[in-house]
Amino acid sequence: MSKSVFVNVVFLQVLWFAAILGAANDLMLPVVTWFLGFFCWYLVSGEHRKQNIALVIVATLVGLTLDSLWLQFGWLEFSNALPFAGLAPWWICMLWAGLGLTLNYSLRWLQTRLVLAAVCSAISAPLSYFAASRFGAVEIAYPISLYAALAISWAVIIPALLALARSLSRPQIIGQTL
Repeated sequence: MSKSVFVNVVFLQVLWFAAILGAANDLMLPVVTWFLGFFCWYLVSGEHRKQNIALVIVATLVGLTLDSLWLQFGWLEFSNALPFAGLAPWWICMLWAGLGLTLNYSLRWLQTRLVLAAVCSAISAPLSYFAASRFGAVEIAYPISLYAALAISWAVIIPALLALARSLSRPQIIGQTL
C-alpha cells in the first residue's frame, strides 16, 4: 500500500469517527478541523487537484440529496441536524465530501471493478448507518426500508462516482478521450 493510499484510508476513517461521535455528542469542531486537514492535504499534494475538487462537489451534492431524501421519508433522523431542518446536516455532507476524496486514492482500484464496487457498497452503506445509529449520530425509524434503500442507492451511486473519477483522470486532447 502506497503512502498516499494509507494516508487516505486513515483520513477517511478518522473523519467518519469525528463526524459520528461529534454529531452524537454535539462536538463539531473535531470534524471540521479534520475535514479541512483532509481537504488541504489533497490540495497541497497537487495530484488530481481539479478532479478532487470536482469529485468533492459532486459527492457532496449527491450525499446531500440522498440523505435529505431519507430524512424526508421519515426513515431516519440526524443528531445535530444543522443548518436547515429537512436537509441532511453539514457533518454528513463532510463525510460525503471525504468520500469524494477517496475515489482517486484508496478506492481507485475499484474504478475498473464497478460490479465489485456495487456489491461492497450495498453491504457497507447499511452497516455504516447502523454503526452511526449505535453511536447515537442517527436514529433509524424504519430500518428495513432504509437499509434496502441504502443498499440499492449506494450500489448505483458509488460505481457512478468511481466511473466519473476515472473519466476525469483520463487525459483529454481537443475534447476526445485518449
